[in-house]
Amino acid sequence: MICRLQDIEINNERPFQNCKLGRKKYADILEKVVSFYSGGCVLAINGEWGTSKTTFVGMCQKQDR
Repeated sequence: MICRLQDIEINNERPFQNCKLGRKKYADILEKVVSFYSGGCVLAINGEWGTSKTTFVGMCQKQDR
């Protein structure tokens, strides 16, 4: 049996508002790394199943740039 927690709500104006894991600091670092490569780059976010990679990307997408 696979148990899955309910997805957290990602607020459009403050996407990291409901994040209890302090992921905003990692999103800020990631933004700096990506913006350094103005010509483009390939990035992989690697982690075990269920470690909220999709949630993190969703939060990053809604973060103001």
